[in-house]
Amino acid sequence: MSRKKSGINWSKSAPVKSRRVRVIDLLEKQLKNGTKTSKENNEKISLTDKDKSRINKEIETLNKRI
Repeated sequence: MSRKKSGINWSKSAPVKSRRVRVIDLLEKQLKNGTKTSKENNEKISLTDKDKSRINKEIETLNKRI
């Protein structure tokens, strides 16, 4: 696989950036509500401390990539 010319490993195109912004909004809403949706039966489940930590890390990463 070839390396990108810009030296970064993520896309900076407009569609990708807008998707990242939407994901950040979704994750912030999850943190605010304190719940997540189960994959099996679409019920709301409370976030654990581990979930909150993971979401905060993901938001931080996405903000760096915008």
